[in-house]
Amino acid sequence: MIVLVRVDDRLVHSRVLEAWVPFFKADYIILASDEIAKDQFRRQVIESCTYSNLLVKVKNVKDAVQEICSGGLDTYRIIVIVGSLKDAMKLYNGGVKISSVNIGNIHHRGNTKMITSSVYINKEDENIIEKFREIGIPLEIRAIPFDKPLEFYSCMAKD
Repeated sequence: MIVLVRVDDRLVHSRVLEAWVPFFKADYIILASDEIAKDQFRRQVIESCTYSNLLVKVKNVKDAVQEICSGGLDTYRIIVIVGSLKDAMKLYNGGVKISSVNIGNIHHRGNTKMITSSVYINKEDENIIEKFREIGIPLEIRAIPFDKPLEFYSCMAKD
């Protein structure tokens, strides 16, 4: 069962391991990233972030979709992390059932719009956000589980 889908360009880091994993009692993290899956060194570093009762795997987005949709992970409490809204939409379009998306960190260079101090979006992100809105999937900005969630669509409306 997926307990959290998180967009975080910092990927697997201490906030995920020390806050989100215990909060959801997660026992499996899937990092869905085409880029990281191709980089053996980075993949091994991230997969070494495991500890007792936690499995961490890096998969390309297509393989992550296949594994999640296979039904073979029903006994796990899964956190799925992607580095971009684009990859979150690829998961959804591939058939992954997403009830909401947590946004931790998005940073782009160049022509961006600051939403919060940790979230800067570009035009492509805006289009994807609009698609999530049309589908009816809530997006929230929250660094750790105990923060008050910011509803993403209302943050966008402030501009």
